[in-house]
Amino acid sequence: MKNNLPQLSIVIPTLDRNEEFPSAIISAINSDDAANVIISQNKSNKITRDACNVIKDSRVLLKYWEERLAIGDHWSIAINETVTTEFYTIIPDDDRIRAQEYYRVIIDALNNNNCVAGFADKRLNNIIHRIPNKKISENIIMITGNNFLKILRSDIDGVLDICPTHFTTVFRTDAAKKVGLYPNCHSPDLLLFANICKIGNILVYLEDPGDYKWNENGLSKKPNIKMLVSEIIEIKKLKFSLNSNINKTVKKRLLTRTRRALYVALIKSIRMKLYSESIYAISNLSLIDLIKLTSGFALRLINGRWPKIDPFLP
Repeated sequence: MKNNLPQLSIVIPTLDRNEEFPSAIISAINSDDAANVIISQNKSNKITRDACNVIKDSRVLLKYWEERLAIGDHWSIAINETVTTEFYTIIPDDDRIRAQEYYRVIIDALNNNNCVAGFADKRLNNIIHRIPNKKISENIIMITGNNFLKILRSDIDGVLDICPTHFTTVFRTDAAKKVGLYPNCHSPDLLLFANICKIGNILVYLEDPGDYKWNENGLSKKPNIKMLVSEIIEIKKLKFSLNSNINKTVKKRLLTRTRRALYVALIKSIRMKLYSESIYAISNLSLIDLIKLTSGFALRLINGRWPKIDPFLP
C-alpha cells in the first residue's frame, strides 16, 4: 500500500446467481488483506441481494443498479463510479481467486515496471521461448503491448487460447479508462485487453492463482448470437497501431475466433429450434465465411480442434 491506502479494488459483477454467494465475496476478501471489494448488482433479484448481504465486512461495498444494464455498460459503470484505487480487477461471480499473495506480487511488479496491466497464465510457460520478453522475476515476464497483440487469442502449439482471464487480470485504472473500458459484446474483457496493449507493456505471471469456471448459464454456454455479432462490429472498429500490418493481422485473428464462436452458436440455435436467431447469424456471415467455417468445423470434429490461426510471431 501507498500512504496506508488500498491500491486495488476487486469488482464482482453479478446478475441473478445467488448460489455463487457468499463464497465469491469471501474469495475476494481472502485474496488481499487491504483491497476494496465492490459487489456490483445488475438489478439482481432479492435472493441474490440477500445472499450478498450475509457478508459483513468494512471493506465490502454493495452497489445496486436499478436498471438492468448490458454487460459492457454494467462493468464500465461499475469501474467509473465505484473504483477509486490505482488498480482494479474483475472477478465474475462464478470465478475464484485462491492465491493470497498474487495481487500483491503483480501490483508490486506493475509499479516497479510501469506496465499497464498484468495477468496470470501457467500455459504460457510452453511458448515463452517464442515470444520476445524480459524476465522480471522467477515467475513474471514482461511483453511489449505490440508483441502481446501478435499472440492474442491465437492457436499456438501448447496453448489453444491466449485470452487474459478475468480474475487474474489487474489493470491500471486510468489506462483502462483511457481506452474506453468495456464494449457491449460477447467478450468485453478481451477487447479491453486488446485496446490496452496499444498504450503500454504487459506483465505475465507464469502460474495459475485461481479457478476459472464457465457457469452453466453463462455466455459461453448459450448461443448469444446478437452479442457475438456485436463483437464482430466492435473488432472491425478497432485500430491497434499505426502499422497497418499489425492492424490487419490482429483483426483477422480476433475476427476468425469470433466468427467460429458465431458458427458454433448458429449450430446450437438450430438444434434448439431458435430459428430467428439462426437466420440472424446466417445474415451476418458471408457465403465464403460459411464455407470456410463449415470445413473448419468438420476438421474440429475429426481432430478435436479448429485449424490453427497463423500466430504471426516474429
